[in-house]
Amino acid sequence: MGESIYGVDKQGDYGPKDVLRAIENCFVDAHKDVIDSFLSEGSGGLSEEEKDKMRKLDVHYLVKGIIEKDGGDYENPTKKNLQYLIDQLKNFSKNFRNPEIVEKHYFAIKGLIDILK
Repeated sequence: MGESIYGVDKQGDYGPKDVLRAIENCFVDAHKDVIDSFLSEGSGGLSEEEKDKMRKLDVHYLVKGIIEKDGGDYENPTKKNLQYLIDQLKNFSKNFRNPEIVEKHYFAIKGLIDILK
């Protein structure tokens, strides 16, 4: 097994949906504290499991909206949709994160996209 990027083996056989899951996992992980700050406002004492589901759902709808804005289908994203998605998330993330960390994650995911056929 080669290098894994958010659950996707760079040397393995993977497709656009696998890359999409990696992007979502990366974004949830990288923005956990930001998402949690929004969840804490009126969350009514959610359990950690409930917060985790909310984080993933929040990112899911963000990602789905960006893909659809590009004219894509969330269930069947294209290489073009994924590139558009990471470009948009990169710009969004620079409001909350260190630009060097954003670049690192961006290029790691871009490497997965570039290998797609």
